[in-house]
Parts: sequence; C-alpha cells; structure tokens
Amino acid sequence: MSLPRKHSYQDISDLFNDCGFELIDKIYKDTFTPLKCRCYKHPDIVQEITVHKLRYRRSECDYCIEYRKFIEAKKLFENKGYILLETEYKSTKTKMEYMCDKHPEETMYITIDNLKHGQGCRKCAYERMAEKQRTPFEDVKKVFELKGYKLLSKTYKNGSVKLDYICLKHPFKIQSTTYHSVKSGHGCPMCVGKFKATFDEVKSKFTERDYELLETEYINCGTPMMYRCNKHPEKIRTIKYNDFKRGIGCRGCIKRRKGSKSPNWKGGLSRLNEELRLKLKDWKYNQLEIFGFKCFISGENDGTIEIHHTISFNDLRDFALKTLNLPLSLKIGDYTDEEYEMIKSEIIWYHEFVTGVPMLKKYHVEFHKIYGVNADADDLIEYIDKVSLTGWKLDEFIDFS
Repeated sequence: MSLPRKHSYQDISDLFNDCGFELIDKIYKDTFTPLKCRCYKHPDIVQEITVHKLRYRRSECDYCIEYRKFIEAKKLFENKGYILLETEYKSTKTKMEYMCDKHPEETMYITIDNLKHGQGCRKCAYERMAEKQRTPFEDVKKVFELKGYKLLSKTYKNGSVKLDYICLKHPFKIQSTTYHSVKSGHGCPMCVGKFKATFDEVKSKFTERDYELLETEYINCGTPMMYRCNKHPEKIRTIKYNDFKRGIGCRGCIKRRKGSKSPNWKGGLSRLNEELRLKLKDWKYNQLEIFGFKCFISGENDGTIEIHHTISFNDLRDFALKTLNLPLSLKIGDYTDEEYEMIKSEIIWYHEFVTGVPMLKKYHVEFHKIYGVNADADDLIEYIDKVSLTGWKLDEFIDFS
C-alpha cells in the first residue's frame, strides 16, 4: 500500500495492519520515529519499528525474519544430506551444529557461508578422496592373477581389508589376505612351506643338528619342546620349532659360532643396511606418532626409543634386491648411483605397508638377544605379553595376516 504525501494516523495504522502488525502507539510523528507494535504471528512480543523500515520489510517482524532464515538454513542442510541440530538462526558466519546422515556417530559444526561454498562433513570428504585414490577392482584382480591366485571376493574397499582367494596350486583351501600383502610379495603360506610338519620330520631335523628330541609328539611350531645337545648332554633345554628353524639352539654351541655361522649373521651387509635405514626417518616418525611417541611395552619415553620392524628389515632388503634383479653386495660402491636410488625407493615404498613397534632400547636389545634377528610376529606377541607394563595387546593394533 502506498502512502499519501501527507498521511494521517489512520493511514499509518492501516499500513501496519496490512503488513501484519497491530499498532500500539497512538501518536505518529514521522517516518523515522519508531512505533510500538505487535506482529500478529508473535502477539506476545511488543516490538518497535519505523514506518520507513516497515515499507521495505512489509509483513515480517524481526522474529519472522529470523524464523524464515532458520527454515532456509534447515533446508540447505537437508539438501546436503545433513540434520541441523540448532533451534535458532544467528548469522551466516555463526557455526551451527549438525549431523551427517552417513556418519551419525559424530556431530560437527559449520557456518552457512562455508556450507554454501561446498564445505561439509569431513568424513564424507575423506571417503570421496579415498574413492578417487582407490585402486580399481580390476587392477586388484590382475595383481592376484599374476601371483597365480583366483580372487573370490567381488568387492574391494581398501588395501587393508582381507579378500578371499584360492591359490591355483592349492585350490582345496579358501584363504584370505590383503591387497597390500599380495602387492608386497606375501601370499599363499603353503607355497612357501608354512604348513604343519609331522613329528618324524621334526625329529629328523633335530637329529641333523646332533640334538636328541625328548618329546613324543609335536603340537605346533610355537610350543616349547625339550631336547638334549649331544655335545653338551649335561643339560636338558627347551626350544620352539620356529626358533629351531631359524638356527637358534644349544647356547653352548652358539657361543662358539661366529661370523656367517652365527644366527645373528646379517649377510655382511651392515654398511648397506645402515645407509638404507637412514632413509626411513619419516617412516619412523609416523610409527612413533601412531603410538603417541611412547614405548609400546612400558608406555614411557626415556629418549632411547627404537622402532622394531614387524617384518624383518633384512627380508625387505632382500626382496627389494630380488625384485630389482640385483645381487647382494658388501659395499654400496658396488652399485651404480641409479641402482642405489632404485633400491632406496623400493625400500621406502615397502615401508608404507609395514608397521613398526616403538620400544625402549633395553627391550629391543633383549628381544633380539632372545629371539635372534629373524624373529617373527609370534615371537613379538609372546615377548610383549610377557614383559608388557601397559597391558596393550599387539594384535589389537596390527593385522599380522
């Protein structure tokens, strides 16, 4: 409704009424003087508004505008797949609490401005990013086929989720492993001889080492067995078959074994190992960060923390050299600069799929003193269960399959 050039109180009252307000003040001065009124939609609240402002705002009071903006904000969140948890609207720059339909376990905050510019649920963003970086299922299937496996799983989520497969050489058993494991060179345990030995086979191996096995049955490779060394028959000892296969045995005999005959022999590659380990600073930092920069066993950090490889560093080194078709060498100088860079890159890449366990130096030294340099995951779990002060279980943090 337009106003006459000279308007009366009745004209102003009619204007307020047309715009959805009841005029309370009985005197009108000019268009810029606030007048008390009530909005028909909010009759319990007395408000003040000028005629000038009313002409542009028309049928909305402050509370009507706030409610309208709240409804618009709520629809904006719903269109994004979110649930708005706020009950009132403040401004486009005020953070509002919301919940994502896909991730209802966590509430988040965002401003209307940021939401309009495409920002939103962090977890959804991570999933979209992961989807873009995820290896296509067909590529995963080809990697299994190149290893001589038939992939049975029909979907692929990520490199750490187990997939069912059968080895074409041992098709009688369905096995499971991760894409990362297969890509890193691991696979069918039966192909590499990881099957249960018979008692006669175990006894024969002890005899070859000039030991007398005192057991009458073989349970598994992790069960200690009593034996006697024929060179030191005065003492009965115990050993796990896993340790026996790695060369560990009679301590009296080991004291006399040095150099390449020692179970701690690293193949004469100490210099190469040292240089390659220096390239793992970022990996070591990441492993420390995962466990809060504390020793997994004691929960302490006295400045002597070292990172134990859950997959032997020597195995990673040897596999890298085998993959690159390069020989083992005593000196780095025996490799060309290009060959050394290839070895270094391969080692760093392998470590993307290896988890390290932070240990105080005293625990790390003691562990290898007991189990040797080629200790496996079972040895690590056994040792930590014996000496742990934190109560943490290693297999709850790391998938060793």
